[in-house]
Amino acid sequence: MEKRWVIAPPITAAQAADYRPYQPLMAQLLVNRGLSAAAAESFFSSDNETQWHTPLAFKKMSAAVALIVAKIKAGERLAICGDYDADGVTASAVLAETLRTLKAQLEVWIPNRLTEGYGLNSRVLREIKDAGCSLVITVDNGIRSRAEIAAAQKLGLTVIVTDHHAAPDEAADWPDCLIINPMLPGETYPFKYLAGVGVAFKLACALIEASTLAPAVKERLVNRIVDLVAIGTVADCVNILGENRFLVRQGLKAINRRSRVGLDELIKVSQLNGEIETWNISWQLAPRLNVAGRLEHANTAYELLMTADRAQAAALAKKLNEQNHERQTETQRLMEYSQNFVETNLADDKLLIVTSPNLTDDTADAWHEGIIGLVAGRLCERYGKPALVITLSDGKIKGSGRSIEGYNILAVLETNKAWLERFGGHKAACGFTIKDKAALTAFAAAARAQVKQELSDEDLLPRLLIDAELDLMTVDERMVEDLERLAPFGQGNKEPLFVSRRLVVRDKLTMGVDGQHVKFKFNNFWAVAFGEAAKWQTLAIGSQVDAAYTLEFNDFNGFRNIQLRLVDMKPSLS
Repeated sequence: MEKRWVIAPPITAAQAADYRPYQPLMAQLLVNRGLSAAAAESFFSSDNETQWHTPLAFKKMSAAVALIVAKIKAGERLAICGDYDADGVTASAVLAETLRTLKAQLEVWIPNRLTEGYGLNSRVLREIKDAGCSLVITVDNGIRSRAEIAAAQKLGLTVIVTDHHAAPDEAADWPDCLIINPMLPGETYPFKYLAGVGVAFKLACALIEASTLAPAVKERLVNRIVDLVAIGTVADCVNILGENRFLVRQGLKAINRRSRVGLDELIKVSQLNGEIETWNISWQLAPRLNVAGRLEHANTAYELLMTADRAQAAALAKKLNEQNHERQTETQRLMEYSQNFVETNLADDKLLIVTSPNLTDDTADAWHEGIIGLVAGRLCERYGKPALVITLSDGKIKGSGRSIEGYNILAVLETNKAWLERFGGHKAACGFTIKDKAALTAFAAAARAQVKQELSDEDLLPRLLIDAELDLMTVDERMVEDLERLAPFGQGNKEPLFVSRRLVVRDKLTMGVDGQHVKFKFNNFWAVAFGEAAKWQTLAIGSQVDAAYTLEFNDFNGFRNIQLRLVDMKPSLS
């Protein structure tokens, strides 16, 4: 679907004056990101005091630390209950590594997506009790597990919830235990957008600070786990401004020191060279960590992050890489079916609901529930509409959803929870289990009606938000170096996107083993479109186009050149 380009309004002379001493283009980018001149100073600062909030700012942090320390001193066994995505796995690793350093006796449990599903369950809690544990600490889950936590407490378990997901609307539905969650209404922690791994890291930092270790050792322990914080934060697509920006920036430094054996081997199998950046995490490292929980069990990813054995790390990284190839093939298969279904049956729907064939045909193959979220994301991106993809897996009707910018898909589930066994997620992404096939019919009808009422046709027009229009002749190394100061990029701080008009294609080359990538030469710059060779195969040398792109350096064979990374192109109108 063709996207509507929306270029940010040029800054006024008064705004430019407010942003001295920044160059006009940088001032424009800061305004686009909603950063005042005063906020920009903090944004670019490397001063920890302006970027870091004490973990004790959480209302219940001191109480949680005191409880955990008492359990460790008493020699009691603790359990971490995590999640199977990259955020949950890194969060589990951050807390486990810290607690073991502090001599805690520890069990780590990460659920099986297929057989146990998201979050806590009563069977595992009984197993944790039988294993001799007295305290359960959740990471990246638990805020919607009031019933399960009440059952755990009846077994004699104490529970601490660390989470970052939205709490139920009613306080009566919150777990009755210590909760560390920046999104909890009434929470005093000043930064609300930590990922699950960020919350686990804050607990780890508070525990390290409360220990009797020497200051230099404490600092070393914190620096040792911040690489995992960067991975989980970028992977979970949380807002990367504020404290998250600081954490990711520090984490990238740690990743690029290559001191964690598992990450180093994962980087190798991903065939990455040079400095690791946020887009490498988003598109290359996180998918390989996520695939473990999607196809088999997230323990593979957890073990990779925790091991100090090079041979084991290499074997685990190889396994994840092979699973990632399998995931890509299966995603493409399901996407082809879903795309045909949408275009045949759902052209007028504002909410795309695609169900697997085995919901109506017992002989059809089940769709892997670890893949359906990826398909929902691709449908949402392709058609510019919220999308739910639903499958029948082991007798359970399970779904995953993704939403367009500005529309809260989790609120749709909240409104229609009468038909759901369980659900959770964010405004942009959700997961859920439906009670039965009759409930599926009712849920689908109600959800479609709600979205139809709440979204206008204008809301559904896919947009490409562009920072500024550039004359390509003005682009030079100094400009690109200045843009790099805005990194790390992510949610809330997207990589700057520009448009240039009436560019003439002077050359064209395909790249990649299967020729799936293509690059064009405009003026003296090459512009690369990854995976887009088929889309632009008819664009000939001499054509005139308008291009939307990001700017970067391409370092290859000792040479450094400015490169455009194409996001979209259109034939020039004049």
